[in-house]
Amino acid sequence: MQKTKILTQLQRFLKIPDSEASPRMRVNAFLNMGIMLAILEILICLLIPTLIFIQTTSAIFFVAALPGILAGVGVMLLLHRIRREVNNTLEETMDVSMTLAKMAKTTAISHEYLNNVLMSMAGSLIVMGPDMKIKLVNQATVDLTGFSEAELIDKSIDILLDSETFSTASDILSKRGFVRHGERTYKTKDGEGVPVSFSSAIMRDQYKRVYGIVCVAQDISVLKQMETRLNDRLTQLEILHQVDEELTHTLSISYVLTMGLDMTMRLSGSDAGAIALITSGQLNPVLSIGYPAAISKNGCIKNGITERVVRQQRAEMVLDVRLDPDYIAVMNVTMGLIAIPLVSQDNLLGVLQLETVKIENFTPEVFRFLQLITARIAVAIDNAGLYDTSRHQLQELKNLYAQVSALEQMKTDMIRIAAHDLRNPLTNLAISTRLLRKTLDPAVINDHQERLTDIERSIQRMQHITTNILSLERINNSATGEFTGLVDLQTVVRQVFDDHQSEANDRQLVYTLDLPNTPIFVRGDTFELNEAATNFISNAVKYTPEGGQITVTLQQTGGTAIFEVSDTGFGIPEEHQAKLFQPFYRVRSAETSGIEGSGLGLHLVRQIIERHKGSIRFQSKKGEGSTFGFQLPLLDENTGKSPNGKPATEPRKAQAYSSRTK
Repeated sequence: MQKTKILTQLQRFLKIPDSEASPRMRVNAFLNMGIMLAILEILICLLIPTLIFIQTTSAIFFVAALPGILAGVGVMLLLHRIRREVNNTLEETMDVSMTLAKMAKTTAISHEYLNNVLMSMAGSLIVMGPDMKIKLVNQATVDLTGFSEAELIDKSIDILLDSETFSTASDILSKRGFVRHGERTYKTKDGEGVPVSFSSAIMRDQYKRVYGIVCVAQDISVLKQMETRLNDRLTQLEILHQVDEELTHTLSISYVLTMGLDMTMRLSGSDAGAIALITSGQLNPVLSIGYPAAISKNGCIKNGITERVVRQQRAEMVLDVRLDPDYIAVMNVTMGLIAIPLVSQDNLLGVLQLETVKIENFTPEVFRFLQLITARIAVAIDNAGLYDTSRHQLQELKNLYAQVSALEQMKTDMIRIAAHDLRNPLTNLAISTRLLRKTLDPAVINDHQERLTDIERSIQRMQHITTNILSLERINNSATGEFTGLVDLQTVVRQVFDDHQSEANDRQLVYTLDLPNTPIFVRGDTFELNEAATNFISNAVKYTPEGGQITVTLQQTGGTAIFEVSDTGFGIPEEHQAKLFQPFYRVRSAETSGIEGSGLGLHLVRQIIERHKGSIRFQSKKGEGSTFGFQLPLLDENTGKSPNGKPATEPRKAQAYSSRTK
């Protein structure tokens, strides 16, 4: 117990650390007591012989010296332990020293590697301390700002950035504790600014204390330039869209000219401007703004440059008119002039002229943009001119149509009156002629037979003409009406065929009728369809030589009724066929010169058939004969049924009616 206490006191006196202390503390303690250990060894060596001598001379002294002997032994043991601890500590110290040396070497290598990486970065890198002073920059920062490294190190960040703005951002960054991104502008040595994409982050130690800020930036000057150009282009497109809307708001030529000149002057910052148009080969100003009254009418474009642009049809921008040999001063204050030809669809319409006293207003970008706008102005002027011309032409056509309509009505009235007025005299003539034949002596009649026949033939011709005119008038007056009646074409065709039977017999014609067994119903007017069939059959009888052949057919094909009259007559030359259905048109030939006709019959038939929503069928060859006919839609094109629900036609069985007088 006493030994333990002594050792403890000695340990405290010598300041020997316990075994739980760190190696660094133990090494420092043992090194500090080195001198004390040496003194202790000397004292022990002197004390032991003294104690032995006292022991041999006196037992009392031996007894008294016993604690000293024990203390000496304890000290020796303690000294041995101390030496052993020192050796162990020294070995540990050597190991730690070697480890630290290796770490220092590795750190040196890592520092060099990291330094190379930072210096080779394409983006700018800046490291600042908590005091906002720059501690580290890389080469990219030097190249970007123009400052040397020495000019930046230990300088406040406000040499590159707005310190107030950055301090606010740093406070927010410190509170939120994450990386911030944004755009900043670096100040450069030459006083210009460089836009950068900027990111910053707080650096903290193991105790979460802020010991710096790292900032990374990338030059975005090219991106900003592209963004600016893109924004400019978008602005131009918006302006062009607005220009198009304004110019197409109305097609008034005066409105287009005013809007076009006003917009180009405002966009270019011009002080004066004019538009001249070419009329009758001459360039005439039609609108001017900003010129003195004395020269605004005609003299504003007579400056030489504008006239040259018109001749060459090529836009020009002159930034100093005094240096242009062709320039003739109109306004003495003018410095810059732009002249752009107005061309639409390769046609030169005129020229746009702009003048300014500030040449900085006229830039290549403005010049190019004005050409885009001028192209739209030229198209708008062209359209407005065409609209104005068409409007005048339309008014002229309306006036002409009104005059023609009045003349047409007058003609129709005259024809109708004449036709009506002729019917009664013609009827009287016909009656008188018949009475003459009955009352006159036969010998007299024989002497005047030829004249009486001519009179009767002329009366019949006039009656036929008046009948056709009145029929055509009736059709035209009811052309917009809808048919409600049902017509059996089989009955109509059979009746018309029978009406011409005797005439065909007189001419010794092979006269044949081919009909289906059942009715063929169409919607229409019985009288008109009878007239159409009569015209075709009577023409065939008239224009077929004696002994010829005429075939009249009626048949159904699908949902269509087809009526045709074929003959072996003279035929119609091809060059006359296109005009055959025009009113009052007749084909003149040697074979038909003796045949009477008005030229209205075929035109009348076409009007009737088209009014019934049908179409004419026709083919002819000179010397071989002709086929005339028409086709009409059946009563129900979808079902082919008649009003009683039965099929409109059954399978056709030919019924032939022919006669020939020998």
